[in-house]
Amino acid sequence: MTNEYEDKRQAYQFIRTLIRSQKRLIALTLGLSLAAGLFEGGTIGILFVALKALTGDYTVTQFPLDSLGRFVDLSQDTWPPSRLFLFLIILAVVIQLIRSGLEIGNRISSLHLKARIHTDIYLRIVNQIMALSYARVTRYRTGELTTYISHGRDISTFLQSVSQVFISLIYISVYFSLLFWLSFQLTLITSVLILLVFVSTWHIVVRVKHLATEHATSLKNLNAQVVEYIQGIRLIHLLVTQKHVMHRVQTSFLETILSRLKSNRLQGISGPLMESVAIAGLAAMLIVIFWTTQNQLEELLPNVLAFLFILWRLILRNIKLRQIQIRLNHITPFINQIQAFLHPRDSSELFTDGQRPFKQLQHGIIFKDVTFQYDESEQPAIANLSFEIPRGSMVALVGTSGAGKTTVANLLLRLYDPTQGNILLDGIDLRDLQVGQWRNRIGVVNQDEMFFNLSVRENITFGLTDIEDSKIVEAARIAQAHDFIEQMPAGYDTVIGEKGYRLSGGQRQRIA
Repeated sequence: MTNEYEDKRQAYQFIRTLIRSQKRLIALTLGLSLAAGLFEGGTIGILFVALKALTGDYTVTQFPLDSLGRFVDLSQDTWPPSRLFLFLIILAVVIQLIRSGLEIGNRISSLHLKARIHTDIYLRIVNQIMALSYARVTRYRTGELTTYISHGRDISTFLQSVSQVFISLIYISVYFSLLFWLSFQLTLITSVLILLVFVSTWHIVVRVKHLATEHATSLKNLNAQVVEYIQGIRLIHLLVTQKHVMHRVQTSFLETILSRLKSNRLQGISGPLMESVAIAGLAAMLIVIFWTTQNQLEELLPNVLAFLFILWRLILRNIKLRQIQIRLNHITPFINQIQAFLHPRDSSELFTDGQRPFKQLQHGIIFKDVTFQYDESEQPAIANLSFEIPRGSMVALVGTSGAGKTTVANLLLRLYDPTQGNILLDGIDLRDLQVGQWRNRIGVVNQDEMFFNLSVRENITFGLTDIEDSKIVEAARIAQAHDFIEQMPAGYDTVIGEKGYRLSGGQRQRIA
């Protein structure tokens, strides 16, 4: 329970941070909503005054728009009821058109808000992926990271739904104010009806959140699994395991779709259920109104019609509010996942750069009692390793598979930091140096080359700007790659495909 409460608190803190970043647009959206709600109330109030005027009852000076009441009272000697009725109906239409304009403005600003939040969260997630330490980011499966990115739109939908909650509350407040003005006693009965609408769907709200949590977890696992299989498609073909893969994907997909189906089914039930309760309650209200006003029904007919009209609008708004709440509960687990990813409890998961500049190596590199574990539960990959590499020397690391050769290289590149011990460059701990300046002094050719779906030229110069073509060609000649590059369909502008699949193994190594 404590962890659930803490997750909620952090999620709402995260949402508040996003709200503050777009406070002006949010203020505009809510301001338009408030104005639209007030004009909605004005329209209903004017229609009520029109009905009173049509019956010849001009005692409406208690209407909240008091100036309108005085106008009606003053017009009774000069305008017949029918003429005054038509004037008020036209006025109500004009006010409703203004309300519609405000509503359109609100929807446009909501769309802009959703787009901005989506952009903001999308860039935050990508930036977080880049900011994580290499040790941490490699623990995520690629599909998990793409799931976080794709769920960025869920946060924008969540904020849009929160905005709709405020809009609904504004309208509900206006409707309740009008109902209290018409009949205090009947409004109390109405409050019981609204409470019944909410109570009737309480179990659905709780159940939807539980199912949404299951769905969020299963969807993340499914995406990670599928991306992993796509990345290993060559091995799958070589081992002829397509059927096995499809069976596993099908099982995971069915688990995901089942949780989503259950959630959607409950959401689908909620609407008709609330409408049924509302209709039953409205019927009960009609009986109460008829029973209490049957001797004065004709006299009170405008009040009764206005009350029932406002009540029905109020019920529809409450149903919409409940549906928004259910939708929010469906989205919340996805937000919790993204919030936990963007704000990890362990700050050591983020990469911390050193502050000291690095120009060039003067003396040498020293590994001093270096121990490293990839995971606390595993045996150290290397333990108490000490050696020195003087400047200008050539060193080869030789050993059996798993001896730690790649680990030493990764530590030297500062892709990982030692669990214990120090790596010293001219007596300075590697962690204290600006890693960008250090890595720019190192050339790396990996066992598994990585290429982007760009041209040969763009892959060679990736991350660099304003590089002359002569420099690119010179580097390619040194790597003995220029000749085969020139023979490609577009030469250096040939797109080599994702991971360089259009190149042979030797060509990939030379371009790398």
